[in-house]
Amino acid sequence: MRFHDTFGQLAATAGPVPHALTGGGASGPQRRSLLAALLSRPNSSVLVDQLTAALWERKPHCAPAASSGAPRGFYGRVQELAGLSRAAEGEAPVCLVTGPAGDGKTALVMQWARRNRVGFPGGRLYADLRGFGDTGEPTPAEVLREFLLALGGAPHRMPESVNGAATPFRLLAADRELLVVLDNARDSEQVRSLLPGGPRCVTVVTSRHRLSGLIVTDATRSVPVDVLTPEDGTALLAGMLGHERVLAEPAAARRPAELCGGLPLALRVAAARPVDRPGWTLNDM
Repeated sequence: MRFHDTFGQLAATAGPVPHALTGGGASGPQRRSLLAALLSRPNSSVLVDQLTAALWERKPHCAPAASSGAPRGFYGRVQELAGLSRAAEGEAPVCLVTGPAGDGKTALVMQWARRNRVGFPGGRLYADLRGFGDTGEPTPAEVLREFLLALGGAPHRMPESVNGAATPFRLLAADRELLVVLDNARDSEQVRSLLPGGPRCVTVVTSRHRLSGLIVTDATRSVPVDVLTPEDGTALLAGMLGHERVLAEPAAARRPAELCGGLPLALRVAAARPVDRPGWTLNDM
């Protein structure tokens, strides 16, 4: 069944809406107005299922997996994990995980997503926005197209524009328990068009910046991530080098964590050398 045919039929069954909006020649803004009218009806969930099924020519329910896996060797962060759980409560929450480069924001979010995966039967979506790298940022339209494909969209029907892709993405997310992770965001504008908006969707954004604009306009809840404590840094080192080596030199084991400023990434890099040199002591690091 063609999308515009279904659109007109749903409009007719949903109740009185302007007839001009149901025709095949209706403009994008007009159709968005009709969509808003449809979603306000008591039977909106049924309408959304029918509309998305016609749009993608597929069964409307699927469960895409995240494209970034949970980290290995994750240690500590009890307070931050609890803070993220609190921030993710309520309707359509947007959580902002902030902190300096290399402090483990992505690892924290992926660990939280793995632990809470049963809470997102509608799927988990991940996008690296590369806001602080030198490899170039994906455009919002590119990210949205990847999300649509993960949610079952037909490749030959991918919209070209940001607005064209955002509308079906929000349609598909409207009735899902969905997790969307937007990693390494540079600023608020990079994020806004990628928010799913569904009442049961949780969006987690990571950034080195506070993204004040997102906090103001989208009631974003902030979860600051600090550097590792010496105890957590030592636990990370023990996970990489073995508990026996760390227990044999407890004072020396704390020194790398201190020298690396409590940054997990720096500590992993430092520990990579003695991993391949089992004869080294920790003082040799």
